[in-house]
Amino acid sequence: MVLDDENDIVFIFRKSLELVGYTAFAFTDPFEALEHLKLNNDRYGLIISDIRMPKMSGIDFISNVRKINRSVNVVLMSAFSIKDIHIPDELNISEFMQKPITPSQLKQIVLKYVPVIQQLRDS
Repeated sequence: MVLDDENDIVFIFRKSLELVGYTAFAFTDPFEALEHLKLNNDRYGLIISDIRMPKMSGIDFISNVRKINRSVNVVLMSAFSIKDIHIPDELNISEFMQKPITPSQLKQIVLKYVPVIQQLRDS
């Protein structure tokens, strides 16, 4: 799953991931993303979320994700410094990414958590 409030980012991320063999669900609305996760929890190996969004912060979003799925890998991303952002340990964040992110960087990070071979087998 990719969640960001910018349409162009979710489009580019989704297309980049699909080109290397992943099924990627992309959302600009965190409430829709949570509903999709509830209905498709078993299909997720990784969630990538922006930290700063208008409807719900990435921190609040991941807090809600953890109520649904305690073990899914989570990567947070931001165009801003994350040094001053308090991220609770119980959210169990796998990694942080600094925007802008190239398709190559995205692929490398996703491969750490969801190998393409495993993803293709699970489809």
